[in-house]
Order: sequence, then C-alpha cells, then structure tokens
Amino acid sequence: MPTATLDERIRNWVRVMAQHRQRRHCAESLEGSYSSPQRKHWDSDAWVGTAPVTLPPLDHADAALVECCLCRCSQRARWVIRVHHIEAARPHLACHLVGRRIGQTLHPVAWGAYVSAARCELAQQLAQIDAGAALRPADESIYSARI
Repeated sequence: MPTATLDERIRNWVRVMAQHRQRRHCAESLEGSYSSPQRKHWDSDAWVGTAPVTLPPLDHADAALVECCLCRCSQRARWVIRVHHIEAARPHLACHLVGRRIGQTLHPVAWGAYVSAARCELAQQLAQIDAGAALRPADESIYSARI
C-alpha cells in the first residue's frame, strides 16, 4: 500500500493491531458467552435496509512495515502514536500513559503538537523505507516497545 496516504496506512495498522488484540481474549469463558437481554434490540430488523459498511481489506504487509517504521522512531513518537491511535485516550490520560513510559512529563495542552510531531517522524521513516532504505531498527530492537 505504498500509494496510500499516511492516514490510510495508520488506519490499516490500527485495524491489524486490533485484530491481534482480539485474539488474546478468552472466547470460551463464562463472561464471553454471556448474552445480554438487550441483545435482541441490536439483532432486530431495525438495521435492515441500511447500507452495510465496507472496509478495505487488511494489508498485513503494510501494517508490518508501519510497525517496523514505528520501531525506528523515537520512543516518545512511538508511544504517542500507539496511545493516540490504538488506545484512543483523552489528552490528560494519554500524557500520563506516555509520560510514565518515557519518563518525562507531557502537558495535555500540547497533546496535538506531540501527535503532529510523531506523525511527521513516522512519515519520514515511511518515506525512507518507500524510497528503498534498509529495513532495520535505528538503535533498538524491533520488539522493544510492544503494547
């Protein structure tokens, strides 16, 4: 997916990460098999006739490329992108989570600037890879920072 925009590539990466996160849940537990009495409301025919939402197919190769580029980014950029896109946390909580991980104090007022800087750093890494640079982490292991 090299011709896709940065937003499309990040959305694909988030969907692949969410798919892998769901696999970790225990579907055979009592909680997993609970059926709410309100379930019939969501399974009703009220949704019949509405256009189904179609998502583009997952591109696992591009998601792995985005993950590799994230590992080449700075620690702060890596955690800002992960917390912003995967956890979808509000600025106060996001700054707290990222700050704990990197050992710095981040200010919620500047969260938008942190996200913009992290996206720029990721875009630079992706541009280098798309231009033909070698796929290897800059100075850390590829498995160093997993959520």
